[in-house]
Amino acid sequence: MPSLTCIPDQVQVVWFISGLAVINRLDFARRLIDATQGSLDGDPVVLPLPEDAPNEIPIIILRSKDDKLQVNISRTRVDFLAREARARSADSTLALSHERLAEIGAILRSTGSAITRHALVTVWSAEPEKGGARYVIDNYLQPDPLVRNAANAEMHIFHRVDIANVSSNRWVRLQSVSSPSDALLTKLAVVVDINSSTEKPQDFDARLSSDFLSSATAHTTEIIRGLRS
Repeated sequence: MPSLTCIPDQVQVVWFISGLAVINRLDFARRLIDATQGSLDGDPVVLPLPEDAPNEIPIIILRSKDDKLQVNISRTRVDFLAREARARSADSTLALSHERLAEIGAILRSTGSAITRHALVTVWSAEPEKGGARYVIDNYLQPDPLVRNAANAEMHIFHRVDIANVSSNRWVRLQSVSSPSDALLTKLAVVVDINSSTEKPQDFDARLSSDFLSSATAHTTEIIRGLRS
């Protein structure tokens, strides 16, 4: 059975850390810029937050000038977001620069911070022939008057899985979204969210980080390629 053609719109990699050590923020930002081979060529933003500010608020934000790459650094997590056209693939294969990600992880560890969790979140778009709502209803929902002729539909699926022998959570979300060119026809957004379990934190050294992200990438590609056309 042919699979649905999905295009990756955004890739997000997250490092959850035990707590960012005291650092020279400008020097830390420069090291991350160098680690990404100058891809984060926009002006860095360093926020002088008070000590009692929520830990999740970024203290450093790095971007590319075209806004296709962004890194947010907070005291408890680092988010790498890619919205690069060159990362898109017509055969629904997810491609990540694992060398670039490994460099970011190495810089985090060099501060003395422990990486306790990882996540890989990808957002994909597709254009099913009959629209996103009909795709979700016809392929995954039971025939019922409640969903017949629905203008929009979405579905959330949760599984507990092992990724590189790490206990993890996997969410797959299918959601119809309105098409700007045709109000009566919806497109399909697919989100695959794989994150290591909060109940079983790990010490992600360089090897485990690489194994987890590689396995999560392959797992994501398998899910996307398995979607019915």
